[in-house]
Amino acid sequence: MLVLQFVEGLTDRQAAEAVRARIDFKYALGLELDNPGFDFSVLSEFRDRLVEADAGRQLLDGILAAAREKNLLVTGGKARTDSTHVQSAARELNWLEIVAETLRSALNALAVAAPGWLWEVADPDWFRHYASRAEDSRSPKAQTKRDEVGRRIGTDGMRLLAAATTPDAPPGLREVEQVEILRQVWVQHFHLVGGEVVRRDPKDRPPGAKRLVTPYDVETRGSVKRDTMWDGYKVHLTETCGTDGPNLITNVATTVATVFDQQQVTCPDGVTSTQWHHPHTSQGLPVIRVRFNPADCRACPHLRDCVSSPNAERREITLRHREEHEALHAARTEQQTDAWKTRYKIRAGVEGTISQGVGRCGLRRSRYRGLAKTSLQHQLTGAAINLARIDTHLTDTPRARTRTSHFAALRPAEPKLNGARQPGPN
Repeated sequence: MLVLQFVEGLTDRQAAEAVRARIDFKYALGLELDNPGFDFSVLSEFRDRLVEADAGRQLLDGILAAAREKNLLVTGGKARTDSTHVQSAARELNWLEIVAETLRSALNALAVAAPGWLWEVADPDWFRHYASRAEDSRSPKAQTKRDEVGRRIGTDGMRLLAAATTPDAPPGLREVEQVEILRQVWVQHFHLVGGEVVRRDPKDRPPGAKRLVTPYDVETRGSVKRDTMWDGYKVHLTETCGTDGPNLITNVATTVATVFDQQQVTCPDGVTSTQWHHPHTSQGLPVIRVRFNPADCRACPHLRDCVSSPNAERREITLRHREEHEALHAARTEQQTDAWKTRYKIRAGVEGTISQGVGRCGLRRSRYRGLAKTSLQHQLTGAAINLARIDTHLTDTPRARTRTSHFAALRPAEPKLNGARQPGPN
């Protein structure tokens, strides 16, 4: 039922209603016509069981095994792969909302774990500031006012952490998940300067691979790819690309959004770099320039072993990759040939698979919180797309053509002159 749910893009309530009322669903599931179905909450409970058993992959493998038995999937052959971004189920938050919601989440958890203790330590103003969601209150427009609100939230959160970690606090408060999340977020965004809570400088915050962006999905990370910015994950799809049978998805992998964007160097003293740039040398060759935080380097006893200049306050590394540059140059030259473009057309078909996953199954928006459940969603998506494609193949349904707007269809073919585009009029 979970796979059929993703074939038609149904919610849990809609899927349960389809089992109860639709004849085609009863037939597909082998149920009697008078079968009453089940409550929609059963689907959520079963997904939890699949996640706990790490059995999401079995759903996709089961369909692939059946396709192999019917000679719809041949071992070996060509395959193509691509990845795309996946937005988290949790709403994106700005900085003030992140810290305010993190503190509010911890207060709600402690109100359940130790209500009497929290009543004694809570400031009366906390009930006014953190009783409702941050999005329900209007943030000040002036930057000075916003900074003031941020300092107040930082101070309140630091006070709550201090109270929860004192010997007089009830046992077990440190192990409350939301309290640990509060501690991590406060370490990443605040520090003490002269006994006062101050927001960290952007260069003094952890990299995106480690920085929490919401207290409600701690595995979500912020990432950037060209002009696209998102909080969530990445999904990687691999599919067959033969011509005799249906193109079936053979592997689905879900990762955090920053899995391939570390771009960091660790020095012998265990300190991680904070900047990664791609400048060019005076000869025009691309290089990688890595820089460390001056605050880390100034306190390091091995600074003079890393830098030669007596006035340098931090370590800088220039990485030259001549072989990589030559290989890249050769590859870009080959990309201009007709033979390469013909081969690339085969690979480009996987973008249609991503489009089908987005349009049919909501591939780019996680339905659930957490990497494990999002991964299960994508395994179900792969299984659903395979079922739809097997049906299309067996019924000889022609593949849909690439959509073109009516206006774009009027565009005249571009004339070419000696293989090059002919310049237009001035």
